[in-house]
Amino acid sequence: MYGYLKDEKTSHLLFIGLWLVYMIVCLSKNTYAAAIASIVDEGLFTKSAAGIISAAFYLVYGIAQLFLSRLTDKFRPWRMLHFGLCAAILCNFIMAISRNYTTMLITWSVNGLLQFAVWPSTLKVIATVLKKEHRQKAAMYISFCLAAGSFFSYFSAMFLLKRFSWPSLFWFSTVLLVAVFVFWLYATLKAERKLVYDALPTENDAQKEEGTKVPLLRLLFASGLAIILFAVIGRCMLDNGVKSWVPTMMMDSYGLSASTSSFIALLVTLINIGGVFLATYVQRKMKNNALLASIFFFAITIPQFFLLLMTGKMPIALVTLLLVTSTTSMYAINQLTIVELPTAFRKYNCIGTVTSITNGFASFGVTLGNFGYGFLAEHYGGWSSVFIAWIIISVLSTLFCLLALPLWRKFTQN
Repeated sequence: MYGYLKDEKTSHLLFIGLWLVYMIVCLSKNTYAAAIASIVDEGLFTKSAAGIISAAFYLVYGIAQLFLSRLTDKFRPWRMLHFGLCAAILCNFIMAISRNYTTMLITWSVNGLLQFAVWPSTLKVIATVLKKEHRQKAAMYISFCLAAGSFFSYFSAMFLLKRFSWPSLFWFSTVLLVAVFVFWLYATLKAERKLVYDALPTENDAQKEEGTKVPLLRLLFASGLAIILFAVIGRCMLDNGVKSWVPTMMMDSYGLSASTSSFIALLVTLINIGGVFLATYVQRKMKNNALLASIFFFAITIPQFFLLLMTGKMPIALVTLLLVTSTTSMYAINQLTIVELPTAFRKYNCIGTVTSITNGFASFGVTLGNFGYGFLAEHYGGWSSVFIAWIIISVLSTLFCLLALPLWRKFTQN
C-alpha cells in the first residue's frame, strides 16, 4: 500500500504537478512531429525516412505499453514518472545535438521504450493517491494534456522556426522537461509527508476487491473489444498521424513556410480540445453508449475527407476548417475509447489492463500513420493518395464499430 492524500492543498499541488508533467511529456513526444516539416524542407531526410523515425517511437511505445506497463504496479507511481522524465530529458538532448539518421532513429525509439510507464503511472496517481473527492475531476482534466502538449509544441515551433533551425525545438523541450522534473520532485516530496495509510484489508475485503474473475481473452471477445481495437488503430491514424503531417502537407500544397504551416497545425490542435466536451455531450444523447457515439464521430468524417481531395484547389481556410472538424471528431473518439470504454470493465477489476491494451493499439495506429502517409505522399501520387487512405480508414473504422456494437450492448447491459 502506497497511501493516499486527505490534505486538500497537497492533493491540489500534486495534481498540478502531475498535469504539468503529463502535458510537457506530451509536448516532448510531439517535438519530432513539429520538426518534421523543417527537417524535410532542409533536405536532411526524405518524407518516408523522416516518417520512419516518428513511426519507430510509437511502435516501440505501443509494444512497451502491452508488455511492460504492469511494472508500474511494483513501484511508487511518481518514481516511475521520475524515471520517464529523466529518460525524456536525455533523449531530447541527444536529438538536439544530432543530425545523423541512425542516431536519431535509435534515440527516438529508446525514448518511446522508456516512456512506457508515464500514462499508467499518471492514471495510478489519480486513482489511488489524490484526495478521493478530487479523483473524478482530475480524470477529466488530465484528458486535456494531450491536446495542450501538442498545442504548445506547434506554438513554440511557430516562433522558434522563424529564427532558428529545427534542433531548437528539442532544446526547448529539454529545458521544459528539466523545469517540470524539479517541480514534480518538490510536489512528490511534499506529498509523501502527507500520505495517509488505511488499515490492511481483511481476506474478505480482498476477495471483494478482486472482482469477477474471467479470462482476459474471453472478455475481449465477449465485449467486442477485440474488434473495437481495429477501430482504435484507425482513430489514431486519423488523428495523431494526420496532425503529424499537416505542416508538411500545407507546405507542399500551398507553398507555405514551416512557421506558417506550424501555426495551422497549432490552430487545429487548439480547437481539438473541444472534442472532450463533444464526446461527453454526444455520449449522453446516445444513452451513455460510448461505442455508438464513436460510430457517429467516425461516420461524419467520411464526407470531410472526400472534400480534402480538393486540397490545393480550394482556399486554405476551407482546408483548415476540414482538418479542424475531422481531427476534433477523432479527439472525441479518443476520449470515448481510451477513457470511457475501459470503465465498463470495472466489474472484472481490469480497467488498468484494458487501458494499457487500448493505449498500446492506439500507438500502433500512430506508427502506421506517421510512416504510411509520408510513404504514400512520396511514392504514390502525392497527397491525393493520402486523402484516399483517410477515406478508406474512416469507412473501415465505422464498420468495425458497427460489427462490435451488438456484442458491446449485450456486455454493458449485463
